[in-house]
Amino acid sequence: MAEFQNKLNDLNFLYQMVTAPDMHYEVKPEDKPPSIDFITYFCEVQLGDYRIASLARRAATRQHTKDNLRIFDFGAAINFGNYVLQNRMGDTKKIVLDIYQEAVERLGKTTNVLNVGDMRTFADQQVRDFPAR
Repeated sequence: MAEFQNKLNDLNFLYQMVTAPDMHYEVKPEDKPPSIDFITYFCEVQLGDYRIASLARRAATRQHTKDNLRIFDFGAAINFGNYVLQNRMGDTKKIVLDIYQEAVERLGKTTNVLNVGDMRTFADQQVRDFPAR
């Protein structure tokens, strides 16, 4: 039952990351470039023999500095790929990562991209780095 609940949580996280109307991000100035045009990321869930993944980007709508943090606000997600892959296709995690990296490389040629990668891993790291105030 716990594994089932974890998968539901993962699906909800994926849904929220693709449909939330905006996103807020805080970072120490030395950790990121002074300007960001887009944030890019993917979310994925392994359900039985299937990997479900969504790739998204969000345009920066506001950037400023407050105290010792750079603060970025991003608009609605623009989905640039949804995938349902069967395990028999091989290393489905690698397939998703390769598709994502290729898309981000194209976008990064003309804009400043904050390449987050796996949003679940990124979000978990942010929680560890910036405890609740």
